[in-house]
Amino acid sequence: MNFDPSDYAEGPLPLLHRPRFLAIVSSNTLATSILRRANGRVDGFVVESPTAGGHNAPPRGKLQLNENGEPIYGERDEVDIAGLRALGVPFWMAGGYGSPQKVREALDQGAAGVQVGTAFAFTIESGLRPDLKNSLLAQATTGTGEVFTDPLASPTGFPFKVALLQGSYSDPEVAAARTRVCDIGLLRESYATPEGKIGYRCAAEPVANYVAKGGKIEETVAASACATH
Repeated sequence: MNFDPSDYAEGPLPLLHRPRFLAIVSSNTLATSILRRANGRVDGFVVESPTAGGHNAPPRGKLQLNENGEPIYGERDEVDIAGLRALGVPFWMAGGYGSPQKVREALDQGAAGVQVGTAFAFTIESGLRPDLKNSLLAQATTGTGEVFTDPLASPTGFPFKVALLQGSYSDPEVAAARTRVCDIGLLRESYATPEGKIGYRCAAEPVANYVAKGGKIEETVAASACATH
């Protein structure tokens, strides 16, 4: 059957425009390389320092850890702002720029603006649980909050910022006691069975293939490859 847009909408469908491409970089070398190798227009860069929340770029060179087990960043990981300006592409600074003073500093250095993430995670509109927000904000207010740059927390292999909060999965005892969903620690997806139950599929097992048969949906793959499922 041929697809006819007029069957689903009145009049012609709107023209889709190419979205802007903002590459996240942590060094001048990477920014320059992207400009040289990109097969399309690069509209700008988000420049993330090692203090940025979420994922961080690993340190350049051989990975070394401090006494707390966090990656050590050095001079090679510092961004040359003047060099970024010379590329002639707009850039936004990220990682510790969530204050009026840092916004002004970024603008004075030639940035188009800043990227803020962590501050918005604590707004009323964010999806973070209110009790977690309140506990973390209380720690921040009293100066007792701790953030750990974990080199192993993310399956991507990139360092990841973890806010330490007792009773959460950042607590080693809580993490050790949780029910494992996947033996290899890599969850591919969650899914709903035809009976309405929720299941979890890890990367060690095949992708489910649901087919329509006799007016009902049947799953065509074998049982899970994970012993804990």
